[in-house]
Amino acid sequence: MNITAKGTIVGEIALEQLSGNYWILSASIPIYDQSIEKTIQLTGFYAIPTLRENYYFEGPSTIIYDSSGGNPVYYKNSCKLFTNEIDDNGLIINKEVVDNVTWSMGYYYTERDEVKYATALNTDDLGVLRSYAPTLSQNNIIIPSLFYLHDANLYPVLFARKQAQVCWIQPILLMQNRYPSAMLNFWDGQL
Repeated sequence: MNITAKGTIVGEIALEQLSGNYWILSASIPIYDQSIEKTIQLTGFYAIPTLRENYYFEGPSTIIYDSSGGNPVYYKNSCKLFTNEIDDNGLIINKEVVDNVTWSMGYYYTERDEVKYATALNTDDLGVLRSYAPTLSQNNIIIPSLFYLHDANLYPVLFARKQAQVCWIQPILLMQNRYPSAMLNFWDGQL
């Protein structure tokens, strides 16, 4: 799919499948820099929450650090999957916890503009990023790192498996507030 500006194609958006059932949305835009007379290709990506059956996820989707890079705010309960029954009006009428779900963490990261994937923190691939990656406790509770690393290019992803089949993929967005004031961080610029 193309990205257009005023009818002119300026870039591309693609949905890519990495190993297994792991999907990412990537965007690529070339920018011409007159000072060096060269076109620079900017590429970004985001892992997409993916479900396999009619499940509802309850757990973390973001970890927000304060302006100093510490004090993470996040969902502090166990991760859970629910089955949904929806009535004729589109409302959920029955929600049951799915049993025998195995949770694990995976990590997307970029290295020289290439998207890579690591299944565990003990791999040498992640290097220094290991210290800044959230982990999962035995009770399926996310444990964030103590500090945020700016421009880490690390994207943690939660996986739920039932009978060895991946049934839910949930990316976790790591963010840092820019200002110490909550009002300033959520201000949209309007007066």
